[in-house]
Amino acid sequence: MKILHAWLTAIFLSTTVWSNQSDLDAKIAQFARSPQWLGHFFYEGTPNVYTSLVESNHYFLSKTGKYNPEDELREVIRRLSSADQITEEHYCHYIGRYEMVLAVFPEYRKPGHTCKAFEDWSQKLSVDEVRLAFATGYMKNPASSFGHLFLKLVSKKQMSESLNYGINFSAQTGADSGAIYALKGLFGEYPGGFSFLPYHQLIKDYSDLEGRDIWELDLNLDITAKKRLLLFIYEFDSNYIDYTFLNNNCAGILERLVYYLQNRAPSRFPSFKPWTIPLESFQDMAAGVEVKNFFYIPSLKTQLAYMDKQLTDSERLNIKEEYVTKNASQLSARELDYVILDKKINETNLDENHYLELMKARSRKQSDTGFEELKKGVSGDAILKKPRTASLGVLRDDNGIGIDLGFLNDRMIHGRNISEISAFNFHIRTADQTEKLVLKEAEIFSFLAAESINFIRKPISYGGGLFYRDGLDMGVQANAGYVWEYRNLIYYPKLQFNGDKIHTEIAPELDILYFSKLGNWKLNISYKDLSIEYFKSTRHDFYINFVVVHDKKTLSPDTRFGVVKFF
Repeated sequence: MKILHAWLTAIFLSTTVWSNQSDLDAKIAQFARSPQWLGHFFYEGTPNVYTSLVESNHYFLSKTGKYNPEDELREVIRRLSSADQITEEHYCHYIGRYEMVLAVFPEYRKPGHTCKAFEDWSQKLSVDEVRLAFATGYMKNPASSFGHLFLKLVSKKQMSESLNYGINFSAQTGADSGAIYALKGLFGEYPGGFSFLPYHQLIKDYSDLEGRDIWELDLNLDITAKKRLLLFIYEFDSNYIDYTFLNNNCAGILERLVYYLQNRAPSRFPSFKPWTIPLESFQDMAAGVEVKNFFYIPSLKTQLAYMDKQLTDSERLNIKEEYVTKNASQLSARELDYVILDKKINETNLDENHYLELMKARSRKQSDTGFEELKKGVSGDAILKKPRTASLGVLRDDNGIGIDLGFLNDRMIHGRNISEISAFNFHIRTADQTEKLVLKEAEIFSFLAAESINFIRKPISYGGGLFYRDGLDMGVQANAGYVWEYRNLIYYPKLQFNGDKIHTEIAPELDILYFSKLGNWKLNISYKDLSIEYFKSTRHDFYINFVVVHDKKTLSPDTRFGVVKFF
């Protein structure tokens, strides 16, 4: 009887151990496929085929960790549960994954599982908010016209918001520039890493030097998510991801990081667009925030343009006089504020002695100049409602029905400046003699960097493009001119160059643009024809478009009406 009792007890204990092990295996398998674990390592793929975007060999504890999230998790648990003590240096090096696993499997925590260096660093930061920052496009660089994304860590202990810190993902390009820079970036030849920088440095780089406005959105992360972010940044350190301009850029990587913090699983549906746009990523990440609190930081150029509108005619004359005589003794405080800010922004070879004299003259004036300041606590609806960049349009013209398919297009109005960029836009029309649809025109790439002149500065605006037209094969376009605003109209007189296999020509043209809540108008006047275009956005990213082209030779108008849906 005793033998039977012992035998039954052994069976019960072995069954219990087997059951516990089975439960543990199931728990490990489930957590290995969770958004937290997959997000921490930037895994991509399906439940059976994964690959991490991280290229550093020393980032993974398991030899197969780059391709198998469950193997990496099991190796982490093996080390935590081992009788061998983990050194503090090793624990600090992999603190992000260790702390994540111990939060789910607390039974493996031991007294030695600590990292004093991280605790001191995180307590010093004292992060109260994490904001997603979107820097609008850079006018003079069309390749950057879709903006840039980074994170801002806000601490209430800081006396000024510029004293906070930012997290930026960017390519480590070294001394490369020009065509080599573009080619290597296209094919992922640069390592991309996270940098932890004082926020005033990011403001200087993106806002002050490049004239980008910055919109910030509080991500409303809880305490656990904020600590997870700090753990991740501390652990990632010198590791890297292959940076590509199209997908693994600031938008693509930061979007994955924010999804990881929000416990959101990335979409399993592949995008038909072969690139990731910062503006669209900002909109996608904002969709995961229930209560949206926006903060606005206008660039120095935006502030200068706002001051410009408030100057009187006599103040403008006095400022012009100073630029000729360099005599600031007769300028008022308002005039000095404008001159100092303008020189700081626009003069690359700044006369430091003269600038110092201006600052001394300003110090002797009253502090309040009466300039109305830009509102910084504003709604971000304009950013969120901006249409996506891919589009599908159906139109009707005098020849029949047509289709416009655009993969990348954007128009950004920034004060009195305009930035446009388009790539791979196809215009399909009915043939002249048949009802078959044929490719009539394709924009391979085109851009416009238009910056308005003011009473002091006269920058040149320019644009260009590469296109295909039925019967003409490949062609090129280029234009240059000046932009200015008068009575709510934007004027762009320019010299337009067109060249293809049949002919080349250079001729003057004039664009006149008007923007209002009721709709937007564009009038183009050339020596060949005159066209009027009306376009207006509607709900759910629909655009209606109406164009009338009047040919001066045939004296007959050609009308077109279409509806465009942005994705």
